[in-house]
Amino acid sequence: MALFKQYDDFLLNNASQITAVESSLRSITYFLPGRFKDAELAGEAIYASLNLLGLYHDSILARALEKQNPLAVSSKQAFTSEKNSLPSSPAPLDANALTGLTPSEHARYTHHFSRRSKGYNRVARTLVVVGYFELLAEMLARRKLGRRKAWDVVAAIEALKVVLRLSLVQMTGSRMAIHPPIPEREVDPAALEQERAKTMGKLADKLDVAAASSSSALSTSVAQPPKGYWKGSRTGLLRPTLASLRPGFDDVEADPLAPTSEPDRRPPHLRALRINAGQSGSDTDDTLVDSTRLQASTTLPRAPANDDALSQSSTTLRKDPPTPPVNMKPWSESQINDYLLSRVLTVNDVRKPEELVRPLRNRTGHLAEVLWILRPFIYVLALRKWGRTATLPFVLSFALEYFAKELRNRSFAPSTPGPKGLFATNPLLAAMMGQNPLTSILASVFMGGNPADKAKRPISAVEEAEWSKRGNSFWWYLLRGPLWYSFTRPKLSGMVDRTQGKFLIGMVGGVLSDYLPLIDEYHYYSAT
Repeated sequence: MALFKQYDDFLLNNASQITAVESSLRSITYFLPGRFKDAELAGEAIYASLNLLGLYHDSILARALEKQNPLAVSSKQAFTSEKNSLPSSPAPLDANALTGLTPSEHARYTHHFSRRSKGYNRVARTLVVVGYFELLAEMLARRKLGRRKAWDVVAAIEALKVVLRLSLVQMTGSRMAIHPPIPEREVDPAALEQERAKTMGKLADKLDVAAASSSSALSTSVAQPPKGYWKGSRTGLLRPTLASLRPGFDDVEADPLAPTSEPDRRPPHLRALRINAGQSGSDTDDTLVDSTRLQASTTLPRAPANDDALSQSSTTLRKDPPTPPVNMKPWSESQINDYLLSRVLTVNDVRKPEELVRPLRNRTGHLAEVLWILRPFIYVLALRKWGRTATLPFVLSFALEYFAKELRNRSFAPSTPGPKGLFATNPLLAAMMGQNPLTSILASVFMGGNPADKAKRPISAVEEAEWSKRGNSFWWYLLRGPLWYSFTRPKLSGMVDRTQGKFLIGMVGGVLSDYLPLIDEYHYYSAT
């Protein structure tokens, strides 16, 4: 445990450098395939290990952030108060913006279930780790067990992912499985390191102020004013007390600044002026102005003793030119809008984290989610039986994914719309049923359209991002089955041949040519 504690401290003290090393090594792995024998295996091993190490680093950074601001993630009040606070001027980003103290909706949603349920946290992290090492496991199985056994390993991995995703659906209260199911790194380690340094600097400043105040208090207590006088705490000037103004009070009191011990027979206030003049260089009460705030350019010098001193005094009397104002670049309209929107509370800001994703409403929604989860496993079983060049696995996978998408859209439709709700916002159907189309148009304007269309819209950024990922997953079919071998691969091979030997473009074509056989051979290069 002590070793892990030392590593945690080392990471927090060098977070920016470690993150840069991670990114550099992860980028190098993209160029390893084709460079030497089993280079793709070594590159994938490094890539998977870096992802696993990054997952551990994310947990360390999250704990450090929570220690700096415990209310940043767990408390909704801190989030809303940060939203409502408005700065006085467009200054640089504050510490909250730098360290990412305002979590995203995805972080709020996943962090809520991870903290509430230990089972969800374990299952979600297991699913993420399996995703990191699935391609490496396929490569090792292909080399050690053969092609047939490698498909068994891939099918076992997909079956495990099905079980884990269905468990997440159940643990979240019948909500769709999102990817990734754990909070992502939203903290800039360099900013976190700067925040820690700033905090330490503030503590050091407080210690310095406390030490200075204690030393000044000590010196003040040691240096007592003369008898019959009191010393101002702010100006440090002496003033006679009322008792000292009585006749005969200090007939034998000696002047503290007099060269001899002969008593000063002048009134007390005149003696105080002399003492103050000896301390501050002035014999008037104008020293009430804090002399430490006056710069050398605005302070009148003493009478010069010679010509050199006269020239220096004339230079000193000349005031320095005023500092020109800082020309700040004005904000653009988009920056102003983004800033104002970041300070406005939305509906999702006050929603509970679990309400950012709607539960599956009916059997149609449950069937859509189950089909989407089972589709990769069914596709692997079909590939294992008919091969990657066959048309049936390709068509079966595409049909299941499209069918799941349509069922999900239908699950949000009203159960019993009725004729009035069906034709109220559709002018063409209203005209065919003998109703007034103008009434339907007005109803669509004032009623806001079809309620089913409203229900199909995502209610949060979590749903929108997940639906977008599932919609974009159809592009992966360009790298699968007969579409890959008959269309996409010949196009990419032709581009590689055309760019061969050309400056810079040829290097990109060379990297692309190294990946073409890998997509032909391994399943997880084109899987989602």
